[in-house]
Amino acid sequence: GKLAVVLGECKALTHLQLGTNTIGDEGAGRLAATLGDCKALTHLGLSCNEIREEGVRALKQCKAPAHLDLSYNPGIRSDVFDADLDLATAVQRDIVAAERDA
Repeated sequence: GKLAVVLGECKALTHLQLGTNTIGDEGAGRLAATLGDCKALTHLGLSCNEIREEGVRALKQCKAPAHLDLSYNPGIRSDVFDADLDLATAVQRDIVAAERDA
Protein backbone atom coordinates (compact mmCIF):
# COMPACT_ATOMS: atom_id res chain seq x y z
CA GLY A 1 0.00 0.00 0.00
CA LYS A 2 1.32 3.30 1.20
CA LEU A 3 4.96 2.23 1.43
CA ALA A 4 5.02 1.18 -2.22
CA VAL A 5 3.67 4.60 -3.24
CA VAL A 6 6.23 6.46 -1.13
CA LEU A 7 9.11 4.33 -2.44
CA GLY A 8 8.32 5.45 -5.95
CA GLU A 9 9.30 8.97 -4.87
CA CYS A 10 12.56 7.98 -3.13
CA LYS A 11 14.93 8.12 -6.09
CA ALA A 12 18.14 8.44 -4.00
CA LEU A 13 17.38 5.72 -1.43
CA THR A 14 20.26 3.20 -1.25
CA HIS A 15 19.40 1.03 1.80
CA LEU A 16 16.00 -0.07 3.04
CA GLN A 17 15.51 -2.38 6.02
CA LEU A 18 11.97 -3.75 6.33
CA GLY A 19 12.64 -6.83 8.46
CA THR A 20 9.93 -8.21 10.75
CA ASN A 21 6.97 -6.37 9.23
CA THR A 22 4.72 -9.26 8.13
CA ILE A 23 4.88 -8.05 4.52
CA GLY A 24 3.93 -11.44 3.07
CA ASP A 25 3.63 -12.37 -0.59
CA GLU A 26 1.10 -9.68 -1.43
CA GLY A 27 3.27 -6.96 0.06
CA ALA A 28 6.36 -8.36 -1.68
CA GLY A 29 4.44 -8.12 -4.97
CA ARG A 30 3.52 -4.50 -4.32
CA LEU A 31 7.07 -3.72 -3.31
CA ALA A 32 8.44 -5.42 -6.43
CA ALA A 33 6.20 -3.30 -8.63
CA THR A 34 7.78 -0.17 -7.12
CA LEU A 35 11.44 -1.24 -6.97
CA GLY A 36 12.02 -0.33 -10.61
CA ASP A 37 11.63 3.33 -9.63
CA CYS A 38 14.31 3.01 -6.93
CA LYS A 39 17.34 2.85 -9.19
CA ALA A 40 19.82 3.79 -6.42
CA LEU A 41 18.62 1.04 -4.05
CA THR A 42 21.45 -1.45 -3.44
CA HIS A 43 20.38 -3.13 -0.17
CA LEU A 44 16.91 -4.37 0.72
CA GLY A 45 16.27 -6.23 3.97
CA LEU A 46 13.11 -8.35 3.97
CA SER A 47 13.96 -10.91 6.65
CA CYS A 48 11.21 -12.30 8.88
CA ASN A 49 8.32 -11.12 6.71
CA GLU A 50 6.40 -14.33 5.98
CA ILE A 51 7.41 -14.11 2.31
CA ARG A 52 7.07 -17.40 0.46
CA GLU A 53 7.80 -18.53 -3.09
CA GLU A 54 5.05 -16.37 -4.61
CA GLY A 55 6.64 -13.26 -3.14
CA VAL A 56 10.10 -14.34 -4.30
CA ARG A 57 8.76 -14.82 -7.83
CA ALA A 58 7.40 -11.28 -7.77
CA LEU A 59 10.74 -9.93 -6.57
CA LYS A 60 12.53 -11.84 -9.34
CA GLN A 61 10.43 -10.07 -11.96
CA CYS A 62 11.77 -6.66 -10.99
CA LYS A 63 15.27 -5.20 -10.96
CA ALA A 64 15.97 -6.22 -7.37
CA PRO A 65 18.88 -4.71 -5.44
CA ALA A 66 22.24 -6.48 -5.49
CA HIS A 67 21.86 -7.31 -1.78
CA LEU A 68 18.49 -8.79 -0.89
CA ASP A 69 18.06 -10.36 2.54
CA LEU A 70 15.24 -12.90 2.57
CA SER A 71 16.44 -14.80 5.61
CA TYR A 72 13.97 -16.27 8.10
CA ASN A 73 11.08 -16.36 5.65
CA PRO A 74 9.25 -19.71 5.61
CA GLY A 75 9.46 -22.06 2.68
CA ILE A 76 11.98 -20.16 0.54
CA ARG A 77 14.38 -22.62 -1.04
CA SER A 78 17.60 -21.71 -2.81
CA ASP A 79 16.37 -23.47 -5.98
CA VAL A 80 13.77 -20.68 -6.32
CA PHE A 81 16.70 -18.46 -7.31
CA ASP A 82 17.71 -19.55 -10.79
CA ALA A 83 19.96 -18.52 -13.66
CA ASP A 84 17.70 -15.72 -14.94
CA LEU A 85 18.95 -13.51 -12.09
CA ASP A 86 22.14 -11.54 -12.51
CA LEU A 87 25.10 -13.21 -10.84
CA ALA A 88 25.55 -10.75 -7.96
CA THR A 89 21.90 -10.99 -7.00
CA ALA A 90 21.81 -14.77 -7.30
CA VAL A 91 24.91 -15.20 -5.17
CA GLN A 92 23.63 -12.87 -2.45
CA ARG A 93 20.22 -14.47 -2.38
CA ASP A 94 21.64 -17.99 -2.25
CA ILE A 95 23.99 -17.07 0.58
CA VAL A 96 21.16 -15.56 2.61
CA ALA A 97 18.88 -18.52 1.92
CA ALA A 98 21.65 -20.94 2.92
CA GLU A 99 22.30 -19.04 6.14
CA ARG A 100 18.62 -19.19 6.96
CA ASP A 101 18.47 -22.94 6.32
CA ALA A 102 21.56 -23.68 8.45
